Amino acid sequence: MKYYLSSIAIAFIIISCSHGKTIHFPEGKDLNNPVEVTIIRNKNLWCGGQSTAILLDEVPIAHIRTGEYVSFFVESGVHYLKVRENGV
Repeated sequence: MKYYLSSIAIAFIIISCSHGKTIHFPEGKDLNNPVEVTIIRNKNLWCGGQSTAILLDEVPIAHIRTGEYVSFFVESGVHYLKVRENGV
């Protein structure tokens, strides 16, 4: 019985971390130079205390939490974007 209750609790936590929708989604604009990039983190019930680091070309540019977003401009060309979450 303990096994089933633990499994249900773990499944509930995993499901609540993997769903959600950000209400205020920013609208896109014309793709001129420079280009605006927007990164959105969905709003979730659980795992909200962990921040997510946003790196552009290996340089940290922002930390966002659930339901937040960051917008920035980049020059045209090849860039590397990395999103790194801090583990629980």
